[in-house]
Amino acid sequence: MANYIVEMDSDTHADASAAASAITTAGASITTTFSLSMTYLIDSTADQLAAINGVKYSADADADSGVGLQALSTHHFRYLDNRFSISDDPAANSDVSRYEFGDWEPKYSGNGKTIYLVDSGINHSHTEFANATISNLHSAYGSDFADSTGHGTSMAGLMVGRNIGLARQATVKNVKLFNEASGNVTLGNVINALDAVLTDHNSGNVADVKVMCAPWTTSQNNLIDSKIGELNSANIVVVAAAGNQNDNVANYSPAGVDEIITVGAHDNDRKIASFTNTPWDGGNASVAHPNYGAQVDIFSLGVDVTTCSHISSVVYGKATGTSMATALVAGGAAAYVEKHPSENSNRIKEILIAEGSIKGKRMLTLDTTGTSAQLTQINQSLLMLDSGGSDETVDLSNTFPSGKILNVQRGQTANVDLDINTNLSNISIVEFSPLPPFATWSNVAPHVVTVDVTSLDANLSPANYVFGVRGTTASGFMVMEEFTVGIYNTATTELDSANNYYYDAENTEYDLAESVDFISSFGRHHQGQNIK
Repeated sequence: MANYIVEMDSDTHADASAAASAITTAGASITTTFSLSMTYLIDSTADQLAAINGVKYSADADADSGVGLQALSTHHFRYLDNRFSISDDPAANSDVSRYEFGDWEPKYSGNGKTIYLVDSGINHSHTEFANATISNLHSAYGSDFADSTGHGTSMAGLMVGRNIGLARQATVKNVKLFNEASGNVTLGNVINALDAVLTDHNSGNVADVKVMCAPWTTSQNNLIDSKIGELNSANIVVVAAAGNQNDNVANYSPAGVDEIITVGAHDNDRKIASFTNTPWDGGNASVAHPNYGAQVDIFSLGVDVTTCSHISSVVYGKATGTSMATALVAGGAAAYVEKHPSENSNRIKEILIAEGSIKGKRMLTLDTTGTSAQLTQINQSLLMLDSGGSDETVDLSNTFPSGKILNVQRGQTANVDLDINTNLSNISIVEFSPLPPFATWSNVAPHVVTVDVTSLDANLSPANYVFGVRGTTASGFMVMEEFTVGIYNTATTELDSANNYYYDAENTEYDLAESVDFISSFGRHHQGQNIK
């Protein structure tokens, strides 16, 4: 007999009762029924497992799964972008007064929101957590929630640290899955950790969007990917690291799950880090690799990031890797959840990417198994959040954040009022990101966008069409948003995997969104508030 985790196929079994009956009919016994859908820990022989009708995925619960975190570099201390600088090396002098903290006061900081950190534990004693709300939810090691590697502490600091955290008012729930920076963890422990997250989420208001940060990778596993997808569908924004193997991101879990937010790393010059996993075809240099909407959704700062260390309550360290970038995006996601409380997890993902992206071509050479490939059209994203206390925080639309405003079936006509903020002036369509020819709008209030696709070419659907609108605040600050109109044939679900296009008015053609170079509305630069 052995322990197996099985996910039963919902297409075969009408409900959980039928699935459980199929397991016991084959002679196996159910040890644990997870909150995760149709997922069970069973005790059975290999023959009994094979005899169970309607198993979707199965795996040995006690089998080791190699997991890689991000090794921290704590020997050199400098700064985290323009928000945080250190005058000299605290390894020589640990007096916290020698640290120079930048002024970081975002308008939204995750107030009342929850981030599940699935990592190596957290050492709560660091000065960064003096005002943080951190609770212990689940540990694969009994009552041990402490961090012996520093990884989880580092991630928590970037999310809720009082000086370096993007979402300092959020609550972090500590889910300890690892006890070392890299090595093996059983598949059973992974599933138990994910189940603990879902159970906790379901115990409260499931309409309240939460964030889960998974700054680690393991070899691609169908069961893990399925359960990660289930969390995402349950109204949890899952943010995962792309990984540091300089490889095809599809080879890793949970990074390769399309529905979640997968994060790559760039440096202080916004150049994509060479170690970042990306979509890759095995060496075909002639293929363009856009990441917008693909497995790697957003790039954030992941090189020489200063964060808190687990070794002392006043020590900070410099770290590099997609883990750092993932923690920053997870903190940013919590802030977006606070800003848009009525949106579900899928819309939060769409808004975050749309509002925080810089689109342009980047050349990146991957050297994998001795083969080089030129990757082009990589969508590089810059996460930025509003500051408080000035009209730079004015939203363009009172109703719509960046992203989807309307879906229209081909052959039909529809319209929507953008509800532009009356405090803005000089409202106009961005000239290099115009409306497509089948859409018109009124440049005076009410700013109604009318979409007429009664005679649209069938080759242009399904697709999402992007256009930009801008306005000016009283102090002369420009606010810009990009909005999307979806055109589908028979069902809106066609748009989930459809391409995004901009209309090129000069050449009267449609360009893939990845190849248009501009900074969207949250590409704001003002002293002390630039988040990379």
